[in-house]
Amino acid sequence: GGLYEGGVGGFVEDDSGALWVITKGKGVLRSPDGGDTWTEFNTGLTGHNNISSMVLSKTGDLFLATSGHEDGIFKLAKGAKSWEPYTVKGIPGTWPDATSKQLGAMAFNKAGDLFVGVFYGGVWRLPAGGDSWQATGKLPNQTWKNFVQAADGRIWTSGLTSLASTTDDGANWTMATMPPVQVMTVALDEA
Repeated sequence: GGLYEGGVGGFVEDDSGALWVITKGKGVLRSPDGGDTWTEFNTGLTGHNNISSMVLSKTGDLFLATSGHEDGIFKLAKGAKSWEPYTVKGIPGTWPDATSKQLGAMAFNKAGDLFVGVFYGGVWRLPAGGDSWQATGKLPNQTWKNFVQAADGRIWTSGLTSLASTTDDGANWTMATMPPVQVMTVALDEA
């Protein structure tokens, strides 16, 4: 059958050509044949209704960020059949209480460090091979919901009403001058 007719929150294509999508209500779906057929792929997830983002590492591992009652990060190692909880050590609890992580967008930089936006909690970085997340430089208190990396290594992130970039893995952020608008997503045209 075709893709679930509901909200699709994001997708990636792995090195085998399989498509992976995150959905509202069905969790993770996988298509090995260019989108002709889809299978749920939720084994190991503690919940699959609040997946906020998915990224693919250079080694072919998939990572999910979740929020709500299932908050946390999950990893699907390349070729694995089940998601495994991944470290959130160091990320503070945020809204609505001190135990909830409320995670948003994720991205890898060229060095393999993983970045995650935290709902009203800034942007956090897990160094490649590390086991504890570190706060990045000061950003306005809002939800950072999209990331994109330029060819020169600069990382851009968009918040609800802001756009920021870093050239030093988040130690310092430069705010872009923006009109008073809500930022929905960010993309680069490096042509």
